[in-house]
Amino acid sequence: MVRLAGTTLDAIKNRHSIVLGMTRSGKTYFTGHVLERLQDNGVHTMFVDPKADKEYERLGTVCNTPMEVYAQLLKKNPRIVFRTEGDQSERNEMLDQVIQIMFNLQRTDGFKRIRRVIAIDEIQLYTKKGSTRAIEYIWTVGAGIGITGMALTQRMAL
Repeated sequence: MVRLAGTTLDAIKNRHSIVLGMTRSGKTYFTGHVLERLQDNGVHTMFVDPKADKEYERLGTVCNTPMEVYAQLLKKNPRIVFRTEGDQSERNEMLDQVIQIMFNLQRTDGFKRIRRVIAIDEIQLYTKKGSTRAIEYIWTVGAGIGITGMALTQRMAL
């Protein structure tokens, strides 16, 4: 059982974070519990799941396209799982579209006060050659508009 102090949850909600560890060390498991606790506290979450892991469907409504995510964001669904399948350029393009949609909505009336945490599993899949704009956007602009990122990876250099 993972126990998380309120101060840890507040830090994750308000600041970017990274979950770093060896393969099979429990990064995704831990992050799932963090997201559930944040959801219990009214924070909207999106789990980016490039591996389409059925175990994490419990974290929200599963969306496979940017338009499906957009529909859920318009409904103010606080729990979204976004699966980015395909090759690297397809995954990057889909994530770029979703983040652009989310950031545009976040700046409109009715969405400005929503706190969001975006957890990206296997972030190294999005940071290789021709990396995605979404990653940079989350980590440079996001916190200023209420969106923080959680990166999950085994590679500290990323």
